[in-house]
Amino acid sequence: KGYSQPDVDALKQAAEDLYNKIGSDTGLYTFLASVNFTLVEYKDREEYLRKTHEPNWSHAVTAGKAIYFYPDPDLMPTLAHQMVHLIFQSYLGDKAASNKWLEEGLAMHEELSKVTEGDRTAYLDSKTSQLRQNRMPFSQMTFFVTNTEEKRRTDAWYQQVESVVTYLLSQGSALAFAQMLSDLKSGVDIDRALSDAYPAKFRSLNELESLWKYTI
Repeated sequence: KGYSQPDVDALKQAAEDLYNKIGSDTGLYTFLASVNFTLVEYKDREEYLRKTHEPNWSHAVTAGKAIYFYPDPDLMPTLAHQMVHLIFQSYLGDKAASNKWLEEGLAMHEELSKVTEGDRTAYLDSKTSQLRQNRMPFSQMTFFVTNTEEKRRTDAWYQQVESVVTYLLSQGSALAFAQMLSDLKSGVDIDRALSDAYPAKFRSLNELESLWKYTI
C-alpha cells in the first residue's frame, strides 16, 4: 500500500525479490508460499513517525503481519531486516520469543546482503574488532536481548548473533536450516535441533560455539 501506483509496483518487485531470497536462504519455501504479508509505505518520515509513534531513529516497524515504513535511501536493508521478523515470528509463533538471538542474527544477515559496499566494509571492520575483544559466551548470548535496534550495526550483541547465524548458514544446506527451525517450532531444545539438522557438524550449542570461535 502506498501513495502512487508506480512506487507500489517498484516496491512490490523489490519486496518479492527479498521474500524469495529469504526463502532460498532458510529453506522455508513451502511456508512462504502459503502466507501473505502487507507492506505500507507512508508518504514521508513525518507521516511515519506521526502514525506509528516510533522513536525518531526508526525507519520501519513490524506489527501483526505488516511492515510500516517510509521512502529512504537505506530502505532495502531495513526492509530485509523487518521482513525476517515477520517471517520468523509467523513461522515459529510462540517459540520465536525464546529464539531471539537466532531471529536477530538472521535479520542482520539479510540486512547486510542489501547494504552498500562501503557500509558492509565498515560493518565488517567493526565486527572483527568487537568480537575479538567483547565476545559473549553463548550461554549469555542466547538469553540476552537488547532494548533497541537503533545501533544494531555497531552493537556487539547484534554483530555476534549475525556472525553466528551466517556461520551456521554456511555449514549446511538451506534445508538443514529449515530442519532446525522446524524442530524449534515443535518445541525441541536448541541442542537437539542442531544435532538433528547438522548431524555431521554439531551435537550441541556448545560445539557450535567452539567451532565458530575459530572463524573470528
